[in-house]
Amino acid sequence: MAATTKSSVQVRLDEDLKKDAEAVFANLGVDAPTAIRMFLKKVVATRSIPFMVEENPYLFTPEEEAEILQAAEESYDPKNLDGPFHSAKEAIEFLGASTPKA
Repeated sequence: MAATTKSSVQVRLDEDLKKDAEAVFANLGVDAPTAIRMFLKKVVATRSIPFMVEENPYLFTPEEEAEILQAAEESYDPKNLDGPFHSAKEAIEFLGASTPKA
């Protein structure tokens, strides 16, 4: 059997992230280096990252952000609020009345 050359990977992490991940690994019965090896083996086997990688859905365009901030500001003015409602039935009736008809 041919000897394989070993290589190291050094990663700087937030201490809390490291501790939290190590707690999960311990519950799974593996240490961090083993978990990282498992991840890398899965990457090689599938030729992909073994979980969904997508854009952050909570990023807004500057226009959307301005619209959200404006709506939040308007919500502080009592004249822009509905209610108070004295029962769930009253609130539901209000919502039903304000729903556009198709």
